[in-house]
Amino acid sequence: MSDLAQKLIEESEGVRLTAYRDSLGKFTVGVGHLLDASKDWTGYTITQEQCDSLLQADMGASRSYASAFPHYVEMNEVRQAVCVSMAFQLGSKPLHWPNFMASLKSKDYTGAKDAGLDSLWAQQTPKRATREMDMLESGVWIA
Repeated sequence: MSDLAQKLIEESEGVRLTAYRDSLGKFTVGVGHLLDASKDWTGYTITQEQCDSLLQADMGASRSYASAFPHYVEMNEVRQAVCVSMAFQLGSKPLHWPNFMASLKSKDYTGAKDAGLDSLWAQQTPKRATREMDMLESGVWIA
């Protein structure tokens, strides 16, 4: 079985074995794995095996957060992938967006899209947010 959530995250985050600063200036490595902010990670590298291990741990935490989204278990695989990707990038923050959560609770995916796009997240990563909210609304994979 394919793992659309991991595919979506890898497409959005990319894979980098050398530490870099993300769009917010935070050191990151692998597939969007945040590093300890108290250290300078310049030049730090990991192996592909370490990258895979970090990704699996991060995916587990993201799936846990995503499972708390209203009606998550009833969503199709594309919508679930969007929820996991949001949790991967934002942690539990979307769980505290009242309009987004209310829309998901009522299965109003257009309302959820609008609420998701009316966020700091959408301002900071507009291309990713737009793609994911379009996928959440439609339930269809968008390349």
